[in-house]
Amino acid sequence: MTRKPCAGSIPRAPAPALALTVAALLGATALHAATPQEQAKTILDAAGVQGGLVVHLGCGDGKLTAALHAGDAYTVHGLDSGADAVADIIACGMHADDAVNMLIDIGTNGEVAVGNRQRIMTASCAAGGAYEGATVTCGVGAIAGAIKNVWLHDGHVDFETIGNKPPVGICGSGLIDLLAELLRSGIMSRKARIEQQFHLTDKISITQQDIHQLITAKAGLRTDQDLLMKYYGVGIDDIEKIYLAGAFGNFINPENAAAIGLLPHAPEKTVRVGNAALAGARAMLLSRELRATAEEVAANVEHTKPNEREPEFAYIVAEKMYF
Repeated sequence: MTRKPCAGSIPRAPAPALALTVAALLGATALHAATPQEQAKTILDAAGVQGGLVVHLGCGDGKLTAALHAGDAYTVHGLDSGADAVADIIACGMHADDAVNMLIDIGTNGEVAVGNRQRIMTASCAAGGAYEGATVTCGVGAIAGAIKNVWLHDGHVDFETIGNKPPVGICGSGLIDLLAELLRSGIMSRKARIEQQFHLTDKISITQQDIHQLITAKAGLRTDQDLLMKYYGVGIDDIEKIYLAGAFGNFINPENAAAIGLLPHAPEKTVRVGNAALAGARAMLLSRELRATAEEVAANVEHTKPNEREPEFAYIVAEKMYF
């Protein structure tokens, strides 16, 4: 199965003064609007722009893409489903590399890609936002004051926060570190059980339900990684680089991510690339050539659904929940 670019791109000359990406604005502002026109107005008003180039990631039926063309001052470019993965691929340069690499984007929807310039396969899973803090009691995004790294020493907790601000919660990299440290110290069993809620501060803690959310998300993402390598016909030894993307990706400790089974046991191959989807979108905004390349990549990527290909998929995921 291939994913193709949205057919509704509007070929007008771009205004030189501004480049605007829609993907970052959609989730925060426009999803509650009733019609595509209202959504478009909300997005453009929030951006405070009067024209320029708009790249709409995940344009779907193209109705919002068309509505974003609010006048001749706007040029609108739409990419269909899988747009986050395409933007990630563009940012990491997988599409131009002779070596086989893997891309892992950890977000509400986890994205995995394996391939090189000749062939790229992708898969997606519903990670549920656990590593973005959405379903964890004290979870937060990668914001100032988020606990980004955690260490346990003889029962004592040390941590660092983003911007060295007072702690306000735990972001994804901190949650990964915390799980790994709880496992190493024996506070959490290999069946992912803790005897009681574990506190980092008086107000910040992790519960058994939080751990369940995290191991469920990591199991789905790791299953996609392993099955995608299987479908591509490679093993981890054949992978040259593992690009780790996501808003908190720059803070992740690859050894700890491997220790909890979120990533393959090859931390020396891991390259942290942060928010690659946003970086790819920006690059496309600034280059007609890259936008054309992105459309070609989107049209040729082989998207697979392991849950439909594997009769025992639920059991495979369940086996990867624990340590």
